[in-house]
Amino acid sequence: MEELLNAYYENNAQKLRKMVDKILANFGGLCHKDYQDFYSIANEVFTKALFQYDKKRPFDGFLYSCLCNKIKSEITARNRQKRKGADKDNPVDLISMDTPVDAYDLCVIGDLIPSDFTIEAALPKELGGFGDQRIEEYLRHLSKVQRQILEMKMDDMPVSVIREKLGLTGKQYDRHMMAIRAYENTRYLFRDVDSAGNFTKEETTEMEGIMTTTSEKTKNTSYAVSAISKKLSRHQLRDNHVLQRSSGQWNNYYKSELIADILQGKSLTQIIISEEIKDGITMYWLIDGKQRCTNIDNYLHDGFAISKNVQRYQIEYQTFKKDKNGRDVLNKDGFPIPEQKVFDIRNKKFSQLPEELRDQFLEYQIPAMLNLNCSKKEIAYDIARFNRCRPMTVAQNGWTGLDEDFAQLVDNILKMEFFQADSGISAYRESNLKSGMMRRMIVESVMAINYLDSYNKDFRKMCEYLSKEANDAVFTDFYSLIERLGSISDKRIADVFNIKDSFLWFALFDRFTKLDIEDKKFVDFVLRFKEKLHSKTVKGVSYDQLDERSTKDKSIVIGKLNCLETLMKNYFKIAIFSIPC
Repeated sequence: MEELLNAYYENNAQKLRKMVDKILANFGGLCHKDYQDFYSIANEVFTKALFQYDKKRPFDGFLYSCLCNKIKSEITARNRQKRKGADKDNPVDLISMDTPVDAYDLCVIGDLIPSDFTIEAALPKELGGFGDQRIEEYLRHLSKVQRQILEMKMDDMPVSVIREKLGLTGKQYDRHMMAIRAYENTRYLFRDVDSAGNFTKEETTEMEGIMTTTSEKTKNTSYAVSAISKKLSRHQLRDNHVLQRSSGQWNNYYKSELIADILQGKSLTQIIISEEIKDGITMYWLIDGKQRCTNIDNYLHDGFAISKNVQRYQIEYQTFKKDKNGRDVLNKDGFPIPEQKVFDIRNKKFSQLPEELRDQFLEYQIPAMLNLNCSKKEIAYDIARFNRCRPMTVAQNGWTGLDEDFAQLVDNILKMEFFQADSGISAYRESNLKSGMMRRMIVESVMAINYLDSYNKDFRKMCEYLSKEANDAVFTDFYSLIERLGSISDKRIADVFNIKDSFLWFALFDRFTKLDIEDKKFVDFVLRFKEKLHSKTVKGVSYDQLDERSTKDKSIVIGKLNCLETLMKNYFKIAIFSIPC
């Protein structure tokens, strides 16, 4: 007891305060006084925990759990009290964690709060000079703002200070934190590396149980959850085929239902794995079932807790009777005596499940169908066909028509700061990326700049056209164009760079760069366009009139772009038509 007191209360209770700060980092809108209040509460919790500690698990984890429960209860109580005192003239913006966010009460506010996945514990205290390839890869997938947030959190900076320094609203901060903790990014921290800290090479040996022959095209098998997770970690099974849609498509309720089904032993539909042989190396791509497998792997690594709204939360499992010393009770024949127990999985992460349920989860067999010796075109076709009857958007489906190398270049472009939600210089949303619309917008832009005569409102046809006619240069040139545009853009014109119209403005800026005018003058034109020029007519029709037809037919796209160019050249006194501006 004395050792624990010394450990937690030396240096002005630094260790206890850090634990409280880590928990409070999941809640916005807290001031310095709030932190002091919670430090006092932590003292009370620590005293109770000290006397209730049963020494069956590490004290740090036991105390952390006690503090989480108390702090969450306290914040809920405070919010409730503030709501009671609010009236219609003095509303408050604090709402309950249990407030539904959809029409079916399937997802609540609490589900949207980032989990307490301890990303800080997975990274070195100083991010500079890191050597582990896992950490480098993880950080590479974060935006500039997200890296800044993470660095500040590593320095134990309170959320209120981080938000103030970066000029973030509560919603913006929460969105960045969700990305920081998202499986799509954190999975790189779970991948295997060699002794030098580099990613292990992809296995060239066949996956267990798979024998490729020339006489068979498919093979049915199954893999335990533990095996799937291991193969993902070792890169034997890849879940990031460039033509696949992103993970993270499911909300917490649907992820929780999946985990509950597995814990009950319910059947799942097959996942689809395609084998590709390239340069003598056999690769295995997870082309259908990505959401299931990534969510299972995420849960296995404590990436989220089961939703409180999951339908079947009382899970039965078998264990063995224990005596007072914790040993199995044996029957007269010397076998342990089984007994049935029930466990409530709501709000529980994988590590919080009983050992028997954890083993049951790890041993669960996921059915799989293997497509053997596939070509690139066959894999792309299969990705599309296995999603025909599922909620794959038009943009996600059409994307499979693009050459893999070009698709990778597009994804690299989308990592630029200009295309990040809340960048301040554009108007994109996180949902635009998940739905595949951002990818479509880049393809539209490349077509409008380089192949306008072949522009097609059918996204798949544009992807197929680029696959045949384009080269790497058109994508690298576009990257450079956005770097140039990003250096002059600001919040005054951010709204024109939206998911609907960006491709027109990118194409217009490309034409502007050929006029030998200082780049910042383009901002002046956009401001004048927003103020007045949008209603000016060109050949008897204004941009507003063209925009009334919400269509991406080639004729409308060409008409809008020519109208914008004419207005721009007239504004800079490079007249084509006589239009008073």
